[in-house]
Amino acid sequence: MDLACGTGHLAKLFAAKGWRVIGVDLSKEMLAQAQKNSHRSRITYFRGDMRRWSRRGIADVVTCVFEGLNHLLSKSDLMRVFKNVHKTLKPGGFFLFDITHQEFFERFWAGRRELIEGRDYVLTLALTYHPTQKIGKAELNGFIKQGKLYDRFKEGFSERMFTGTDVALLLKQAKFQEITAEKFNPLRIPFDGVVKTFWSTKK
Repeated sequence: MDLACGTGHLAKLFAAKGWRVIGVDLSKEMLAQAQKNSHRSRITYFRGDMRRWSRRGIADVVTCVFEGLNHLLSKSDLMRVFKNVHKTLKPGGFFLFDITHQEFFERFWAGRRELIEGRDYVLTLALTYHPTQKIGKAELNGFIKQGKLYDRFKEGFSERMFTGTDVALLLKQAKFQEITAEKFNPLRIPFDGVVKTFWSTKK
């Protein structure tokens, strides 16, 4: 099962290996695109909030990547997800996920501004980080060329910083075992610190 599956990119990779896959996401638009992209795959998609969505003992593996868990804005919400995942896994099943690292929020997000230009689009990105609240906010403004004109769009989102200590403690409280964490940098960006932590744990 892939939580916060978005347009189904990871779910399709699993299905191509012969796995039966469940994708769960809150966004109707994302799921519509995922359905369109997986017409020959072994994937079933559900619209649901991962803080409330679970199925008892159906999955050998649960994943949540591309910083899906950072969109939860409280430790209590993160704990709800961990408990739901534990319920959904079969005995001995694995939970694999990534979390954006504390250093990345504190050093990269704080006050960053970027202008990104392509052949048919222009995008501005403004990042802020509030250390007391442990919340990072992103605001995007852009123009996409449509014929001879440009369509303007505006979008924003927030992410919560969870420390490694937070995550490990909540996993233990949710009765997970064999908890491991590995730092990694998947993005080609001008940053010399740690971007993400990849976590693996077992029911």
